[in-house]
Amino acid sequence: MKIIKNIIGGLAGAIALNLLHETVKQFDHDAPRVDLVGEEALNKGLEAIGTEPLEGNSLYAATLAGDILSNAFTIA
Repeated sequence: MKIIKNIIGGLAGAIALNLLHETVKQFDHDAPRVDLVGEEALNKGLEAIGTEPLEGNSLYAATLAGDILSNAFTIA
């Protein structure tokens, strides 16, 4: 049961962090663009396994989902 609580807490924190980043990005055009780093990393990984890289909304959604999941399941 403790592990489920930890995952839920991690998921809530990851979502909050991503919401904050997306909000700041809209108002501060000099904000770090970690989303672009994630998109590049995802496409490099896809290319490495012989899969076509993603574009547009598919790339954005996949990167955001991967970021949230990786942050939610990070065990400190």
